[in-house]
Amino acid sequence: MVGTLNMYILHPQWLIDHQIIPDDTKVAIQSSLDKPGIRLHFPSLKCIWTVEPTRLQIQTDDFEFDCGELTGKVLHRLPETPIIAVGSNSTYIAPLDDLESLLTLKDFPSFDELLEDGEISQRTFHVAVERPNGAVANLQLSVTDDEVELALNVHTDQKDKPIARNAVAPAQRFVADQQDARSLAHKLFGAEISYATSNH
Repeated sequence: MVGTLNMYILHPQWLIDHQIIPDDTKVAIQSSLDKPGIRLHFPSLKCIWTVEPTRLQIQTDDFEFDCGELTGKVLHRLPETPIIAVGSNSTYIAPLDDLESLLTLKDFPSFDELLEDGEISQRTFHVAVERPNGAVANLQLSVTDDEVELALNVHTDQKDKPIARNAVAPAQRFVADQQDARSLAHKLFGAEISYATSNH
């Protein structure tokens, strides 16, 4: 989520006191010397929180983890916090061999023949789809010499109602929004997504 945060309130004890994380949760805390912010790593929860003055980001390698549930709980307990956008990102990577199964890019030109020197090192196709609920789904396929990457972003603009209480519901749509984005990727690109390793 993006907004104006009191980053110092989002410390582990506050999260425990407000029942956002269990009271026996171990945490590793990191900070940066070149910019304000902290990173909270909760190994047992399989997630990492990055808290900055303008952003809260919760990330995981566990595809079953619901980042939106935790984000929604924070927003619910800080209802007056100015929030201008809330969203989610997932990245899926596959070997280049999987390119043949993708409808959109398998005939995507290489453009190499148009260059007198140098060569194309990456080809990218992007589409943005506005959904009926006001969210915007961004789907991007990138092809390099050895892999295909599918990046899915779903975000909801909160500028017309920029306080946290209005962002709770969009945050809690994390799972539904990602399912919707995966469905769009299948319809538009022919992309089949499996979880052999991890997603972010």
